[in-house]
Formats: sequence, structure tokens, C-alpha cells
Amino acid sequence: MIRRQKIAVVAVLAFVSAQPLIWFSLVRGEGFSVKPVHLAFAAVLGGALLAWGRQVVRWPKRGLSAAFFVLFAAYLVWCWSTLIWSPSVAGFVAIGKDTVYFAMFLILYGSWRNMQMQDKNVVGVWGAAAGCLMFLAVAELTFAQQGRHFLIEYVQAAVSRDLVALQFGFYPKLFNAAAGGETLTRDDANFISTSLRNTLVGAFVLYFFLTNAYRQNRRRRGSLRLAASWIFGGLSLILVVLSVSRSNWLALALGIAAVSMSAYFKNRRRGASSARRGIRLSTLLILMSAIAACLLLAVVSAEALVSVLDVVAARVSQIGDDPRLAMIRESMKAIGDRPLTGYGIGATLSGSIGVVADDMQIHNLFLAAWYEAGYPGFVIAVGFYVVLLVVWARHVISGGRGDEAVVRAQIWVSGLPALPLVRMMVGGGGGGLSLIDMTCLAIFLAEYVRATSAPAPESSPTRVSTMHMPLARARA
Repeated sequence: MIRRQKIAVVAVLAFVSAQPLIWFSLVRGEGFSVKPVHLAFAAVLGGALLAWGRQVVRWPKRGLSAAFFVLFAAYLVWCWSTLIWSPSVAGFVAIGKDTVYFAMFLILYGSWRNMQMQDKNVVGVWGAAAGCLMFLAVAELTFAQQGRHFLIEYVQAAVSRDLVALQFGFYPKLFNAAAGGETLTRDDANFISTSLRNTLVGAFVLYFFLTNAYRQNRRRRGSLRLAASWIFGGLSLILVVLSVSRSNWLALALGIAAVSMSAYFKNRRRGASSARRGIRLSTLLILMSAIAACLLLAVVSAEALVSVLDVVAARVSQIGDDPRLAMIRESMKAIGDRPLTGYGIGATLSGSIGVVADDMQIHNLFLAAWYEAGYPGFVIAVGFYVVLLVVWARHVISGGRGDEAVVRAQIWVSGLPALPLVRMMVGGGGGGLSLIDMTCLAIFLAEYVRATSAPAPESSPTRVSTMHMPLARARA
């Protein structure tokens, strides 16, 4: 049984580390591609079923977490039903992809609930480390095929404050190179960046919180894991900042704020002195993360830090001029013509708003759901979004349950829902959930359900936690 669980843990580690390679295809055909993350999920599916059987696909039985599962599944069912009166190949493909992602979410949720704390420590830190290294290696190899150097040019763009190059000259080039083409225009790069770039960068937001949540270990090897967590957590932070992705910037900022609040509440209920230590600890960790990022930038170039700050300021100042804001007006006009049934899943908004030459999907979950799936789809989408917000808030303000390592994980996973919540409001692809968003939700909800299933802090032992018992022994 232990050997089977180790196989499942290795598969989950491979799945987490493959997240930044969402753009890289091992096999490509007409209308499909096989990516490393797909193979990793197949391994997770087999390993999880081998280790834990049917338990791995069990939903929460009660509470708000169960409501989220039910509402999201209901949204998918309704989207499938819209194909009856609005059939299209694009709609079938879009709903099929979302359904597969939901299946991945369920399997990862069940796997994370069943994993022991020491296994989560390994996956959280070393999965992030492997993901960062594999991304940089594959990106360098991809650019080498064009006679270029990804890392050197990336640093040069940051030092020279080249905002356009940082936004359009690297990640879109990777996507097009993987597809066998080149980015010809800025509009092409803009379209590609909204569909894949933010998803790729979102993996580094995930890594930042994972490396901090699961780095603690009392064994001697814990010192190596601690060093790796600082190195790759700082590297992830740098990659997010230099991505010139406002949605990921916002998700990172909200996540850090949630971690700080969670540290206060979870330590306050463990005693006044613990509360003060928790506040100091969370503040110190955030400051140290920022300092680590600044030091790494300073090692590269003395001007790098100022350059990055200039890039952030310039990108934020462009929000009011973003033509994609016109999508809100365009979509509301179109929704008014067909408010009940919508235009069908996969439908796109007219390109008259001046974003790209081709049609574009709405950058908001609520509007996209109403536009494509009609009023029922809109209501269900609002429902599972609000439920997720409430679950997030309850987790942040709840007391810590378990030993020190478990509470630390509870604190830092508080930052994970920020990414999908932000992306649903401003992300491309109709505000839908990408694979990295579903990964964040699976890990967060697994820890949330564990915490709400555990005994209250007053009745639980100090150093022994029920948080990471096998699922069969924990309450649903």
C-alpha cells in the first residue's frame, strides 16, 4: 500500500512540475496535441486509483465546499445542454475541454486530501523547483532553434525597461515556435498572450505559495528543502513580475494579502503570544520574499530593480486605455438581443471593438456565461463564484487546526484561490478556468475540507494532527 501511494505522489509531483509547459506539445495533430501535463495527469489518474481506489473521486458530502462542486458540475451540464439548440464544433470542443479539466480537478483534489504531510512537502517544493528548471530549459532550447538565447534576452529586456519586448517578445514566441510559426504582428502576439501567456505565468504564482506552504520539515533534509523553497519561490516571484501580466500581478497581491490575514487569525486563536508571532512571521516571510527577489535582480544588474519598477508602473498606467474594456459594452448589447438562451458555447464577440482582427472571447466569466449559455448559465456561474468567495473568506478568518506544519500550510494555501478568482473576472477565453486555475482550487479545497473535518483546536493534540490521516479515517 505504501509503495502504491509513493507512485501516486511521484505522479502528482510530475503533474505539478509540468504546469509551466502547458504551451509545449510532444505530439501535434489536426485539432489536438499531447502535452507533458496530459501524460502527467494520466499517471496521476492511474496512481491515485491504484493507491486509494474510489475514495479519490469522492466529493465533499456537506457544506459550502460541496455546494461549489455541485454548482460547477451543474454549470457544465447546462453548457452541454445548450448544444441542443446551438450546436457547433467549437462549442463541443470548449465544453469537452472544460469537462476534462473538471475531471483533472476531482482527481487532484482527492489525491491531495489523501497524501501525507511529508509527501506534500516533497511535491510542494521539489515540484515547483522542477517546474521552474524545466520551463527555463525548454524555453532556452526553443529559442536556440532560432539562434537566440531566452535567458540573456529576457534579462536584457528587463534591464532596458523594454515593456513591449517583455510583454510580446518572449512567451508568445514560445507558443508560436511550438506551433511551427512566428509572431508576425503585435496583434497576433496580443491574442496569443491572452490565451496562453497568463496561464503559463499563473504556474509561477502557484509555485510561490506552494514553496512557502510545504517547505517545513524537522528532518535533516529539511534544510535543503528550505533553501530550495527560497530560491525557487524567489525565482517564481521574479518571473511573475517580469511577465507584464496585470491579472497575475493582481492575483499575487491578493494572495499575499490573504496569507497575511490568515496568519493573523489562525495564530490569534492559538493564544496572544502565538498571534504576535504569527503576525511577525507572515510579515517577515513576505518581506523576505520581496528582498530575495530584489537581491536576485540586483545580482543580474544594478539597474534591474529600477527597471522592473518602471515596467510595473507603465503597465498599470495603461489599464484605462485597454481596448478590451470595450468588450463589456459590446457584450451587454449582444446579450440584450438573446438574454435567455445566449448564442451558444464557443461563440465569440465581434472584432469591431478593435482588439484583434479576428473575433474575441469576452474577458469576464459572468458576461461570457450569459452571452454563451444564456440566463441560466449566468445564474449558475454567479452561484459557484460567490460560494468560492465565501469558502475563501471562511478559510482565511478561521482558526488554525493541527500542528505547526499543518497550520503553516493552511495559512499559505489561503493565497491560491486568488488566481482563479481574478482570472474568472478578467481572463481571456471567456473567463473560464484553465488547468492551472483548477490545480490551485483542487489543492486549496483539499486543505479546506481537511481543516473543516478536523476536530477543533481545543480538542486536538498539540503535536499530532488528524489533518493528514488517510481519507477513509477522516470525516468527509
